[in-house]
Amino acid sequence: KLERSGLTMKITLAILLVTISCINAGEFKDRFLELYNIITNKANGYYSPEGIPYHSRETLIVESIDYGHETDSEALSFNLFLQTVYGAISGDFGPFNEAWSLIEDYVIPVIQPNMDRYNPDQPTTNAEITVGSDPISRELFEAYGDHSIYGVHWLLDVDNVFGFGNVQGQCTGGPSVSGPSLINNGQGTIWQSITYPTCDNFTYGGPYGFSFYENVPYWTYSIAPDCDARIVQVALWAAQWARAQGKLSLIEESLGKISRVEDYLRYAMYDRNFKRIGDCIGKPNVQLAKERK
Repeated sequence: KLERSGLTMKITLAILLVTISCINAGEFKDRFLELYNIITNKANGYYSPEGIPYHSRETLIVESIDYGHETDSEALSFNLFLQTVYGAISGDFGPFNEAWSLIEDYVIPVIQPNMDRYNPDQPTTNAEITVGSDPISRELFEAYGDHSIYGVHWLLDVDNVFGFGNVQGQCTGGPSVSGPSLINNGQGTIWQSITYPTCDNFTYGGPYGFSFYENVPYWTYSIAPDCDARIVQVALWAAQWARAQGKLSLIEESLGKISRVEDYLRYAMYDRNFKRIGDCIGKPNVQLAKERK
Protein backbone atom coordinates (compact mmCIF):
# COMPACT_ATOMS: atom_id res chain seq x y z
CA LYS A 1 0.00 0.00 0.00
CA LEU A 2 1.36 3.37 -1.02
CA GLU A 3 0.91 5.75 1.88
CA ARG A 4 1.16 9.28 0.51
CA SER A 5 1.30 12.01 3.09
CA GLY A 6 -0.10 14.55 0.61
CA LEU A 7 -3.15 12.38 -0.09
CA THR A 8 -3.65 11.66 3.60
CA MET A 9 -3.55 15.39 4.38
CA LYS A 10 -6.17 16.07 1.68
CA ILE A 11 -8.50 13.45 3.17
CA THR A 12 -7.99 14.91 6.62
CA LEU A 13 -8.78 18.40 5.35
CA ALA A 14 -11.94 17.13 3.69
CA ILE A 15 -13.04 15.90 7.11
CA LEU A 16 -12.30 19.36 8.46
CA LEU A 17 -14.66 21.01 5.97
CA VAL A 18 -17.42 18.75 7.22
CA THR A 19 -16.41 19.62 10.77
CA ILE A 20 -16.86 23.32 10.15
CA SER A 21 -20.18 23.05 8.33
CA CYS A 22 -21.89 20.25 10.25
CA ILE A 23 -23.98 20.92 13.35
CA ASN A 24 -23.03 17.56 14.86
CA ALA A 25 -19.33 18.35 14.51
CA GLY A 26 -17.98 16.55 17.56
CA GLU A 27 -17.53 13.21 15.82
CA PHE A 28 -15.82 14.76 12.81
CA LYS A 29 -13.56 16.82 15.03
CA ASP A 30 -12.47 13.61 16.75
CA ARG A 31 -11.81 11.97 13.39
CA PHE A 32 -9.73 14.91 12.26
CA LEU A 33 -7.63 14.90 15.42
CA GLU A 34 -7.18 11.13 15.17
CA LEU A 35 -5.77 11.43 11.64
CA TYR A 36 -3.78 14.52 12.56
CA ASN A 37 -2.07 12.69 15.38
CA ILE A 38 -1.23 9.77 13.08
CA ILE A 39 0.23 12.04 10.41
CA THR A 40 2.28 14.22 12.73
CA ASN A 41 3.63 11.40 14.90
CA LYS A 42 7.32 11.34 13.89
CA ALA A 43 7.49 7.61 14.51
CA ASN A 44 5.09 7.03 11.60
CA GLY A 45 7.49 8.43 9.02
CA TYR A 46 5.37 11.01 7.23
CA TYR A 47 7.82 13.82 8.04
CA SER A 48 11.57 14.31 7.83
CA PRO A 49 13.65 15.10 10.93
CA GLU A 50 13.36 18.78 9.96
CA GLY A 51 9.56 18.50 9.98
CA ILE A 52 9.12 18.56 6.18
CA PRO A 53 6.30 16.35 4.86
CA TYR A 54 7.51 13.57 2.58
CA HIS A 55 5.65 12.83 -0.63
CA SER A 56 5.21 9.31 0.73
CA ARG A 57 6.55 7.13 3.51
CA GLU A 58 8.07 4.83 0.88
CA THR A 59 11.23 5.73 -1.01
CA LEU A 60 11.44 4.58 -4.66
CA ILE A 61 8.02 4.78 -6.31
CA VAL A 62 6.81 4.70 -9.91
CA GLU A 63 4.90 7.93 -10.20
CA SER A 64 5.52 11.64 -10.05
CA ILE A 65 7.25 12.30 -7.65
CA ASP A 66 9.66 9.40 -8.29
CA TYR A 67 11.14 9.15 -4.81
CA GLY A 68 8.89 9.29 -1.80
CA HIS A 69 11.36 11.18 0.35
CA GLU A 70 11.25 14.12 -1.98
CA THR A 71 8.46 16.63 -1.56
CA ASP A 72 6.91 19.48 -3.50
CA SER A 73 5.33 22.83 -2.86
CA GLU A 74 1.88 21.23 -3.09
CA ALA A 75 2.59 19.01 -0.07
CA LEU A 76 4.08 21.96 1.82
CA SER A 77 1.02 24.11 1.09
CA PHE A 78 -1.32 21.35 2.29
CA ASN A 79 0.83 20.92 5.38
CA LEU A 80 0.25 24.61 6.10
CA PHE A 81 -3.45 24.00 5.56
CA LEU A 82 -3.35 21.02 7.94
CA GLN A 83 -1.73 23.08 10.69
CA THR A 84 -4.12 25.95 10.07
CA VAL A 85 -7.19 23.84 10.70
CA TYR A 86 -5.50 22.24 13.69
CA GLY A 87 -5.15 25.77 15.08
CA ALA A 88 -8.82 26.46 14.38
CA ILE A 89 -9.85 23.36 16.31
CA SER A 90 -7.29 23.33 19.12
CA GLY A 91 -6.61 27.05 19.53
CA ASP A 92 -2.87 26.40 19.09
CA PHE A 93 -1.52 28.28 16.07
CA GLY A 94 2.11 27.54 16.84
CA PRO A 95 2.20 24.68 14.29
CA PHE A 96 0.92 27.12 11.65
CA ASN A 97 3.93 29.37 12.23
CA GLU A 98 6.24 26.35 12.16
CA ALA A 99 4.76 25.10 8.88
CA TRP A 100 5.31 28.51 7.31
CA SER A 101 8.88 28.70 8.65
CA LEU A 102 9.65 25.40 6.91
CA ILE A 103 8.59 26.90 3.61
CA GLU A 104 10.59 30.09 4.08
CA ASP A 105 13.67 28.39 5.51
CA TYR A 106 13.99 25.57 2.99
CA VAL A 107 12.10 26.27 -0.22
CA ILE A 108 12.20 30.01 -0.97
CA PRO A 109 15.63 30.16 -2.65
CA VAL A 110 18.21 32.56 -1.23
CA ILE A 111 20.80 31.94 -3.96
CA GLN A 112 19.75 34.30 -6.75
CA PRO A 113 22.94 36.18 -7.73
CA ASN A 114 22.94 38.94 -10.36
CA MET A 115 19.21 39.59 -10.10
CA ASP A 116 20.12 43.26 -9.74
CA ARG A 117 21.11 43.08 -13.42
CA TYR A 118 17.59 42.15 -14.48
CA ASN A 119 16.16 44.75 -16.85
CA PRO A 120 12.36 45.00 -16.56
CA ASP A 121 12.25 46.82 -19.90
CA GLN A 122 13.87 43.77 -21.55
CA PRO A 123 12.85 40.89 -19.30
CA THR A 124 13.76 38.11 -21.75
CA THR A 125 16.19 37.77 -24.63
CA ASN A 126 13.99 35.84 -27.03
CA ALA A 127 15.15 36.89 -30.49
CA GLU A 128 12.17 35.24 -32.19
CA ILE A 129 9.50 37.32 -30.54
CA THR A 130 8.77 40.91 -29.59
CA VAL A 131 9.16 41.11 -25.83
CA GLY A 132 7.07 43.38 -23.63
CA SER A 133 8.14 45.09 -20.40
CA ASP A 134 7.74 43.88 -16.82
CA PRO A 135 5.23 46.26 -15.15
CA ILE A 136 5.68 45.16 -11.51
CA SER A 137 9.43 44.60 -11.01
CA ARG A 138 10.24 48.14 -9.93
CA GLU A 139 7.37 48.42 -7.47
CA LEU A 140 8.34 45.11 -5.88
CA PHE A 141 11.88 46.35 -5.40
CA GLU A 142 10.60 49.62 -3.94
CA ALA A 143 8.40 47.68 -1.52
CA TYR A 144 10.94 45.09 -0.38
CA GLY A 145 14.38 46.43 -1.35
CA ASP A 146 15.30 43.11 -2.94
CA HIS A 147 15.67 42.09 -6.57
CA SER A 148 15.19 38.39 -5.78
CA ILE A 149 11.94 36.56 -6.43
CA TYR A 150 10.11 35.65 -3.22
CA GLY A 151 8.45 32.47 -4.39
CA VAL A 152 8.37 28.80 -3.43
CA HIS A 153 10.53 26.48 -5.53
CA TRP A 154 8.44 23.44 -6.38
CA LEU A 155 10.68 20.39 -5.80
CA LEU A 156 12.81 19.36 -2.82
CA ASP A 157 15.08 16.35 -2.30
CA VAL A 158 14.40 16.20 1.41
CA ASP A 159 17.10 13.61 2.24
CA ASN A 160 19.59 14.77 -0.45
CA VAL A 161 19.38 11.32 -2.05
CA PHE A 162 20.47 12.63 -5.45
CA GLY A 163 23.49 14.18 -3.75
CA PHE A 164 23.47 17.61 -5.39
CA GLY A 165 23.54 19.26 -1.98
CA ASN A 166 21.76 22.44 -2.98
CA VAL A 167 20.67 23.20 0.56
CA GLN A 168 19.75 26.78 1.36
CA GLY A 169 22.77 29.04 0.90
CA GLN A 170 24.93 26.43 -0.85
CA CYS A 171 25.49 25.69 -4.54
CA THR A 172 26.36 22.07 -5.34
CA GLY A 173 27.42 21.16 -1.83
CA GLY A 174 27.56 17.53 -2.88
CA PRO A 175 26.45 14.22 -1.39
CA SER A 176 28.08 14.81 1.99
CA VAL A 177 25.75 17.71 2.75
CA SER A 178 22.81 16.80 4.95
CA GLY A 179 19.42 18.37 4.83
CA PRO A 180 16.85 19.27 2.18
CA SER A 181 18.28 20.00 -1.27
CA LEU A 182 16.54 22.01 -3.98
CA ILE A 183 16.32 20.04 -7.25
CA ASN A 184 14.79 20.33 -10.72
CA ASN A 185 12.90 17.82 -12.84
CA GLY A 186 10.59 18.94 -15.61
CA GLN A 187 8.13 16.06 -15.18
CA GLY A 188 8.75 15.53 -11.48
CA THR A 189 9.83 11.96 -12.05
CA ILE A 190 13.04 10.32 -13.20
CA TRP A 191 10.92 7.82 -15.13
CA GLN A 192 10.10 10.59 -17.60
CA SER A 193 12.93 13.13 -17.37
CA ILE A 194 16.34 13.73 -15.82
CA THR A 195 16.70 15.24 -12.36
CA TYR A 196 19.28 18.04 -12.22
CA PRO A 197 20.44 20.63 -9.68
CA THR A 198 18.96 24.08 -9.17
CA CYS A 199 22.48 25.50 -8.89
CA ASP A 200 25.54 24.03 -10.61
CA ASN A 201 29.06 25.42 -10.17
CA PHE A 202 30.68 22.43 -11.94
CA THR A 203 32.24 21.04 -8.75
CA TYR A 204 30.78 17.62 -9.59
CA GLY A 205 29.87 15.81 -12.78
CA GLY A 206 31.62 16.45 -16.08
CA PRO A 207 33.43 19.48 -17.50
CA TYR A 208 30.14 21.36 -17.45
CA GLY A 209 28.81 19.90 -14.25
CA PHE A 210 25.61 17.98 -14.77
CA SER A 211 24.90 19.53 -18.18
CA PHE A 212 25.12 17.51 -21.40
CA TYR A 213 26.24 20.54 -23.37
CA GLU A 214 28.67 23.43 -23.07
CA ASN A 215 27.39 25.73 -20.39
CA VAL A 216 28.34 28.25 -17.72
CA PRO A 217 27.67 27.91 -13.97
CA TYR A 218 24.01 28.64 -13.42
CA TRP A 219 21.04 28.66 -11.07
CA THR A 220 17.43 28.06 -12.05
CA TYR A 221 14.22 27.58 -10.10
CA SER A 222 10.59 26.83 -10.92
CA ILE A 223 7.49 27.99 -9.06
CA ALA A 224 4.11 26.23 -9.14
CA PRO A 225 1.79 29.23 -8.72
CA ASP A 226 -1.21 27.10 -7.76
CA CYS A 227 0.68 26.06 -4.64
CA ASP A 228 1.77 29.59 -3.80
CA ALA A 229 -1.86 30.62 -4.26
CA ARG A 230 -2.96 27.90 -1.87
CA ILE A 231 -0.54 29.25 0.73
CA VAL A 232 -2.19 32.65 0.40
CA GLN A 233 -5.65 31.09 0.58
CA VAL A 234 -4.73 29.18 3.73
CA ALA A 235 -3.32 32.34 5.30
CA LEU A 236 -6.71 34.00 4.84
CA TRP A 237 -8.42 31.15 6.71
CA ALA A 238 -5.75 31.27 9.42
CA ALA A 239 -6.30 35.00 9.87
CA GLN A 240 -10.07 34.58 10.16
CA TRP A 241 -9.91 31.68 12.61
CA ALA A 242 -7.15 33.24 14.73
CA ARG A 243 -9.00 36.57 14.86
CA ALA A 244 -12.15 34.82 16.03
CA GLN A 245 -10.16 33.39 18.94
CA GLY A 246 -8.38 36.65 19.74
CA LYS A 247 -5.04 35.17 18.64
CA LEU A 248 -4.33 37.03 15.42
CA SER A 249 -1.22 38.68 16.88
CA LEU A 250 0.37 35.24 17.26
CA ILE A 251 0.52 34.71 13.49
CA GLU A 252 0.81 38.28 12.17
CA GLU A 253 4.53 37.94 11.39
CA SER A 254 3.90 34.83 9.29
CA LEU A 255 0.92 36.47 7.57
CA GLY A 256 3.06 39.48 6.66
CA LYS A 257 5.60 37.25 4.92
CA ILE A 258 2.90 35.29 3.13
CA SER A 259 1.48 38.54 1.81
CA ARG A 260 4.84 39.04 0.14
CA VAL A 261 4.40 35.68 -1.60
CA GLU A 262 1.06 37.02 -2.81
CA ASP A 263 2.68 40.12 -4.28
CA TYR A 264 5.15 38.06 -6.31
CA LEU A 265 2.44 35.58 -7.27
CA ARG A 266 1.10 38.23 -9.66
CA TYR A 267 3.82 37.19 -12.11
CA ALA A 268 1.76 34.05 -12.76
CA MET A 269 -0.89 36.26 -14.37
CA TYR A 270 1.50 37.42 -17.09
CA ASP A 271 2.77 35.78 -20.24
CA ARG A 272 6.46 34.90 -19.87
CA ASN A 273 7.33 37.41 -22.62
CA PHE A 274 4.78 39.95 -21.31
CA LYS A 275 2.61 39.71 -24.39
CA ARG A 276 -1.00 40.79 -24.26
CA ILE A 277 -3.14 37.83 -23.22
CA GLY A 278 -5.59 36.88 -25.94
CA ASP A 279 -5.45 36.48 -29.71
CA CYS A 280 -1.67 36.54 -30.20
CA ILE A 281 -1.07 34.08 -33.02
CA GLY A 282 2.46 33.40 -34.21
CA LYS A 283 5.69 34.63 -32.71
CA PRO A 284 6.59 37.93 -34.45
CA ASN A 285 4.77 41.23 -34.14
CA VAL A 286 2.47 40.21 -31.30
CA GLN A 287 0.67 42.79 -29.22
CA LEU A 288 2.54 43.67 -26.06
CA ALA A 289 0.94 44.15 -22.71
CA LYS A 290 0.57 47.77 -21.66
CA GLU A 291 1.20 48.29 -17.98
CA ARG A 292 -1.05 45.71 -16.31
CA LYS A 293 -3.35 45.01 -19.26
